Amino acid sequence: MAADPSQSDTPIRDLGDDQVEPRRVLPETQSLESQLSAVEGVLPGDEIEEEWVDPKSISNLRRIKLIALAVLLAATFAALIYAAYQNTGSADDITIVDLSPRVRLLRRADEARQNRSKVLVLNQFSINDDVFADIGPMPDVEALLVDKGYLGDASMPAIAKMPKLAQLRLRLSPVTNEGLKSLAESRSIWLLNLPHARCTSQGVRELAKMERLRSLRLGSPQLSGDVARAITEIKTLRTLHLIGVPITDDGLRRIAAMPQLESLYLDDSAVTDAGWRWLFENYGHLHVHIDQEHHDRDPHRHTHR
Repeated sequence: MAADPSQSDTPIRDLGDDQVEPRRVLPETQSLESQLSAVEGVLPGDEIEEEWVDPKSISNLRRIKLIALAVLLAATFAALIYAAYQNTGSADDITIVDLSPRVRLLRRADEARQNRSKVLVLNQFSINDDVFADIGPMPDVEALLVDKGYLGDASMPAIAKMPKLAQLRLRLSPVTNEGLKSLAESRSIWLLNLPHARCTSQGVRELAKMERLRSLRLGSPQLSGDVARAITEIKTLRTLHLIGVPITDDGLRRIAAMPQLESLYLDDSAVTDAGWRWLFENYGHLHVHIDQEHHDRDPHRHTHR
């Protein structure tokens, strides 16, 4: 026979009309109560008091949980960023990047060596002799085109040693007689483009040593009309472009008589109309440009696009 709870030794407290006496845990419900106690943090055997829950407290609890979740996500994101910095270096290492011409040139040179590139174009950053000195051997490059910055005489020996270099263009580079003397050691260059050199006729004579030189584009304020004699010593020339060189009618006659010459471009020369008329009458086979255009008397005159 089940025990009568009213006979319990525990006295019944007077809780008043609005309160309820907490119930005791019955043996037959203890297993369930134990599970509920584990969830609620109440030890088995303790009393579980039933109480009314305010709906507003539920709303506040949800808000707290959302805030806690947001804080957790923010902390996780911060931890990921910190881990990324740890793997790649400090924050300063990431935001401060060395874009100096030296670094960029070395990277470009390394890429050219790895890919065995035949053309090395330097036109996105300025370089100079000090920067170029670190480039190292470039055994596969056949065309070196420097359009920004400048290279002077100090870089010419290294360039002359590039074994496969066939085409060299150095804009804004004040190469003097000494630099041309070094370039003359090259046995592979056939196209030489130095529009802003600082050489004289003596330096041009050095180019006669270049066995494969076929195309020369040259400009220098140090050159005068007598450079025509030096040019005629370069027996291999087929294409000649002189920029700002005051070649006279006499010099034109000397140059036109070169046996291998096929193309002649003269910008800002001192040749008269009589000199051009003589040229077209006697050397009509030449492809001639005068200040980047064809002369009216040129039998091969046409429009360039």
